[in-house]
Amino acid sequence: MHQTTPVARSSRILAAGVLLAALLASLWLFSGQGGLQIGYLVVESEDGSPVPVGTALFSFRNADGILVSEAGVGAAQTLSRGRIFVDQRGTDTGLAMANPSDETVEIELVLRDSDGAERGRRFLSLEANQHLARNVNQPDLFPTVGSGFTGSLTFEVQDGREIAAVTVRQSTNRQNEPLLATLPVIDVSGQAAAGAAADTLVFPHLGGGTQGGITLSTEIILVNPTAAAISGNLRLVDTAGQPLPLRRDGGVNVTEFDYDLAANGTFTAELSSSAASTLQGYAVVTPTGGSSLPSGTAIFRFQRGNDPVSEAGVAAIPATTRARIFVDFQGAADQTGFALAVPGQQAATIELRLLDRNGIPLEGREAELQLVAGGQTARFAGGLGGIFEDLENGFNGILEISSQREFVPITLKFTINGRGDFVLTTLPVADLNRLPQATRVVFPQIGLGPILGGEFTTRLIFVNGDLDTGLAGSLTFFRSFPDDGELLVSHPGAAGNVLPYAVPGGAAGQYFPGSGLDLASIELGASEVQIVEGQSLQLSPVARDTAGNIRDDFVFQYGSLDAATIAVDQFGRLTALNRGFANVTVQARSIVESLVVTGITLTQAAGNAFQVVGLQGEGAGRIYLSTPHQVLLSEQITAEPQRFAGSETPGFRNDPAQRLDARFREPTFVALDRGRNRLYLSDSGNSAIRAVSLGDGGPVTTLVGTGLQNPQGLVLDQRGRLWVADRDAHLIRIVDLGSTPVTVTTLAGSGQMGSQDGQGTNASFSCPT
Repeated sequence: MHQTTPVARSSRILAAGVLLAALLASLWLFSGQGGLQIGYLVVESEDGSPVPVGTALFSFRNADGILVSEAGVGAAQTLSRGRIFVDQRGTDTGLAMANPSDETVEIELVLRDSDGAERGRRFLSLEANQHLARNVNQPDLFPTVGSGFTGSLTFEVQDGREIAAVTVRQSTNRQNEPLLATLPVIDVSGQAAAGAAADTLVFPHLGGGTQGGITLSTEIILVNPTAAAISGNLRLVDTAGQPLPLRRDGGVNVTEFDYDLAANGTFTAELSSSAASTLQGYAVVTPTGGSSLPSGTAIFRFQRGNDPVSEAGVAAIPATTRARIFVDFQGAADQTGFALAVPGQQAATIELRLLDRNGIPLEGREAELQLVAGGQTARFAGGLGGIFEDLENGFNGILEISSQREFVPITLKFTINGRGDFVLTTLPVADLNRLPQATRVVFPQIGLGPILGGEFTTRLIFVNGDLDTGLAGSLTFFRSFPDDGELLVSHPGAAGNVLPYAVPGGAAGQYFPGSGLDLASIELGASEVQIVEGQSLQLSPVARDTAGNIRDDFVFQYGSLDAATIAVDQFGRLTALNRGFANVTVQARSIVESLVVTGITLTQAAGNAFQVVGLQGEGAGRIYLSTPHQVLLSEQITAEPQRFAGSETPGFRNDPAQRLDARFREPTFVALDRGRNRLYLSDSGNSAIRAVSLGDGGPVTTLVGTGLQNPQGLVLDQRGRLWVADRDAHLIRIVDLGSTPVTVTTLAGSGQMGSQDGQGTNASFSCPT
């Protein structure tokens, strides 16, 4: 092993200063406390369970608050030998490395040109818990690397030890502001170095052309991870599964071309179009027989004239049949979407389902896309032409993508900034077929503090692909040089450099470690909850900071004052163990909210469980329950419910004397009116509101029998009015019980599906319940 003398601390600080001036990409900053801090982040589970899929989204805004650049990067696992693509053609390439171990490691760096020929060799020491970010052409690495160089840089950690690393690319726009992009590190250790035998590599999105004065091009980068020459073919496919003609390296249009990579070599192809619109599709890389598969990266590049606007890099990824992405919709100019390709020989139906941050499906938020064999699409979540055009501004949650056929997806996020520039980045996908197994991952480069009159911020996004099990652990921040002290995260509730995380099963969350805003409120959405004995329910509390922002990084603590009746785990999942009541507390920071949770036993004499849809309790302890086609009554919390009205036979029939002979069809919600001694029922399948007398032998009548379309939620106000969520009419109705006959008026909603705030009928709803 090559031995080096550790660099003096003053020299390290000087080298860091050179880097900060030469490589602004290393200045990924949080909006934090008063000065620049640079380091890395370790995400570690608390009980040996896997960590969630993690993404760091780094954003730079200039002094005017305009978003200039954004880069998304997935968490990395440590490795002993890796390789990055080096590009000095109008950009600078750097390598950020983190040593999360307690021992100093020695690292050998080998620079090679595109033909795989060695151009230099260096050695570095990385102390325990230390972080280094180096531009390839810095004086202590390879200063002779000139403009126009392309090739690779391989690092190998001696004695089989491991580090985490990420590739950093930085260029400048016409305002001389930094444009950042990150590329993955290729694992060339062990089995990874052997390459794949006969397979394909798919880039699910690429394109070229000009639209709105912005030109898009895509650079395909192939890196040979082996010490043997490899070759193959790259084929371009459009959205309809047909050959896609794009101009290669400024020359003629091609729909496919061959590649040859020398041992340890690299290959690039710039794809563009002279079309006055954007052409899009995907690429398939197929090795020749017996040849190993290269590693691949695509870089999307946007320019205004010859001036760069933004770029984003993404690695080729394997196909799946089920994936989830984090969706953030802040309006038509700031949103998230996806691109996917189906490179097989069969058409595919892509099923899309929108869920909230806790992974709970949103009613009426499903869609399907039909793709031809070999087809491709790129879609965004909301806005005009989006999957859900009525998606409300400010929504963040999860989009699940599934199909019976394999597809290859990536996440796309874009913002049109205050200059009209298109700022694009790509984010990782949570592949539900390949859940993470690592118990610790690393973000090899982060920063804290303002710079150059502007501000870098970092948003951490986690998606838990395990739909049943919550994941929890810690986020630990380290400075570049351990003897500088802890990297402070400027977050209320942080223990120095440590923040906790907790992501329920199937949920997603955002963390803003640099935000100094404190918690202002907790919203539970209900004060009482009923759960059938033996069943569970996921709480979905919302935390808001002092600016009114929804925050997921204030970790909740849950407690039950009667855990033998109602149990609650650390992720807010309630389970009714027995019949009875329990107060459940939800706490974050110094704020505590509570709700009453009731465990209910619903079993028939034959032992079959009732399917309960709606519940309504009253002070005497009685509980009315709607089930398919009938209403049940439990006289007290510990009693078995008995049939109160209707029967198991569906229908639409009133009865003036015997409510048991009445007929309902799929009733849902119920509302109790003690003043009139009646129970109101949304007879949803009959599109009616029914009234059931609570007196002995009382009648069942139809309160509203026309004009409604699948009524759902009911609530009685103190003025004797019944509020109705008229689901399929997309309206909120008012039934005036004091008029004769009763009148029905529309309180809010246009009658057209939508998600528009407004006064009365100027508002729109989407299937309210």
